[in-house]
Amino acid sequence: MIEKNQDFPNGREAFFVVVALFAAEYLLGAAMYDMRAFLALPEQDIGSMVTLLANGIVFTAVMHYKGLSYRDLFHSSPSSAGATLFVLTPVIALTIPALVVGMTAMCALLVQLFPISQWEAAMFEEMSSGSLGAIIGACILAPVLEEMLFRGIILRSFLRQYSKWSAIVGSATLFGFAHMNLYQFAVGLVLGIVCGWLYERTKSLLPCIVLHAAYNSALTVIDLQGSGMQDGYANVSAFAWLAVLVFGTTGVVMLRRILEPGSPSSRGG
Repeated sequence: MIEKNQDFPNGREAFFVVVALFAAEYLLGAAMYDMRAFLALPEQDIGSMVTLLANGIVFTAVMHYKGLSYRDLFHSSPSSAGATLFVLTPVIALTIPALVVGMTAMCALLVQLFPISQWEAAMFEEMSSGSLGAIIGACILAPVLEEMLFRGIILRSFLRQYSKWSAIVGSATLFGFAHMNLYQFAVGLVLGIVCGWLYERTKSLLPCIVLHAAYNSALTVIDLQGSGMQDGYANVSAFAWLAVLVFGTTGVVMLRRILEPGSPSSRGG
């Protein structure tokens, strides 16, 4: 399939694509909330279903307009998908503890400067409820669907129209904005920049999904153990801090070497 409308969306159009996704989620959410007795599902599971359906509607329209196949969306690199995952997944795994610690520290600082409101506290509590729907949403649906939209559609188009870092930061800013609160905006901005760099180097969503899913899964495990960001770092041993630093540094150095311009894994189509 030959991709049409390669420059869609630009910055303004990307904003309205995100708004269209919000609108679809709101309308479907309202309809399914009214049907919750008939569906006999917990509200968290209904939320995951709404997310999946809304993304499906928006993606169907955007993919048809662009004439883009899902195969090209997920992996347009001449390197094989299997080889990309085999090489990068272990290295990405090394960076996750440092990413979790860094993001948690950033969020803790933001909470100190800008205390969480009641509705935000309720939202975060629902997200970390530990229900099957919340876990599936955080660890599977969000990484796949968000990477498809913000890297696979938006960043893919931005890289054709803007300079590399303008495209990466612009798409990451939209990604943060889509979470609709300051704390997740900051996390989304950082995570979006990291995933955006991975996508620009590999021309593949697969390593982006791996990193995003691993990060969300690590946070989910921490929440299920009752060790949220409000608990701080008092119980973390010096050995654990050293391991996080060593693994994180090693992962970053290896990623840079593997994905430096001209290496096989960094050549896009």
